[in-house]
Amino acid sequence: MNPVRVSVTGFYGTGSSAVIDLLKEYKNAHNVPEVGIPYEHTTFYSAGGLFDLCTLLTKGNAPLQSDYVINNFIDKMKQLNDYDYLWFGSFKKLTGDKFMDSVHEFVDKISVHHKGTNYNHVIKTRFSPVKAILQLVAHIVYKKKFKKYGVGYVYDNKPIYYSNLTSDELYQAVREFTKRYFDIFASPDSELDIYDHLIWPQQVDSHARCFDDNFKIIIVNRDPRDVYISDQFLWCKPPIGRGKPHFDENPLKFIDEWNKTVSPEYHNPNVLRIQFEDLIYNYDETVCQIENFLGLSPSAHINKRKFFIPEKSINNTQVFLRDSKWEGLSVLLAEHLPEFIYNFPYKFEAKKSDVFGTV
Repeated sequence: MNPVRVSVTGFYGTGSSAVIDLLKEYKNAHNVPEVGIPYEHTTFYSAGGLFDLCTLLTKGNAPLQSDYVINNFIDKMKQLNDYDYLWFGSFKKLTGDKFMDSVHEFVDKISVHHKGTNYNHVIKTRFSPVKAILQLVAHIVYKKKFKKYGVGYVYDNKPIYYSNLTSDELYQAVREFTKRYFDIFASPDSELDIYDHLIWPQQVDSHARCFDDNFKIIIVNRDPRDVYISDQFLWCKPPIGRGKPHFDENPLKFIDEWNKTVSPEYHNPNVLRIQFEDLIYNYDETVCQIENFLGLSPSAHINKRKFFIPEKSINNTQVFLRDSKWEGLSVLLAEHLPEFIYNFPYKFEAKKSDVFGTV
């Protein structure tokens, strides 16, 4: 069986978990890996991960750069493999040796090994009296000159990797690696594998070549008024959370970040953009849109409204109306972000006693 692979992603607090809950209601759908708690796939977009490797090996690549990039990639993958982070990584615990085997196979395909040393692998210098004496003897006997006596370099034990592939050759190997990554987590009976935040919206065009056409991406957007108000006044407070807001308290800085972060359009044909509010106010039409995009049969929606309940999630919409003191902020946001403001079909105000979540 060749399941459809879909990454559900979005920006902070935009409601991607609502789509994940919806998709879990379909027959033979799996939120992978099924570890009992929300799990996010940071493997590709993390610093030093696959996307960084692709960017650095295709733009101004040089032998010493490729050595550093590939070693950094291996280190990052080993870190994700060896340590139990619960909600990301932990591959040794989840897959045994399968993940690191795939990493080493991938590295072998994109590089060649060199013997010797280079300055990328220098850890430090140290003074050796024995070396200094030998150099002094060499100077006296052979007239050999040295800049510094007794100074030696200490190197790490990492191998040297050089990569000089064409862009097409590199991305062919990358697609094989991402496919194997998906295969590691695939269930025998799965028809739909769901990956939480495997890729960020800003990356869906620049890194489209990393995946084959069987990989789909759903981006969830949300009215920025609700995102900002919830972040500043609700999500960081008990009983929802205990911490500081994610966004800057200055609404103008939030507006600037939103404009620079949320793209008005995407060119990747395997991307579907969903408005969180449409899942509630236009439930049937939006569900149909998602089914068509993923090739799901309506008859496979066997647990409808079991995980995603629009009648409940409506409490997380029009949050900006809950308190009159937020009116000025909501007007300001609407004025500066008009293309992102949702046109609600009717006014809805939940009870103040309702618990607010991110979806």
